[in-house]
Amino acid sequence: MKYHQVLLLENIHSLAHESFKQADFKVTTVDQAQSEPALLKALKGVDILGIRSNTQISANVITANPHLSVIGAF
Repeated sequence: MKYHQVLLLENIHSLAHESFKQADFKVTTVDQAQSEPALLKALKGVDILGIRSNTQISANVITANPHLSVIGAF
């Protein structure tokens, strides 16, 4: 069984983390926004990205990650 991977950035509320975890998602959290190079590296294998206002998602990030199915801003 393939687990969906979630990356939550910028201290997204712990309730989001717990909700994904209860639904059998593999969740990784990072306390701060990421630069584009760091984000490109971190998104390998990630299906769902949760961000807040400091993370910038460029066209390059989206193009380089066709497996990314959802980007949610909290």
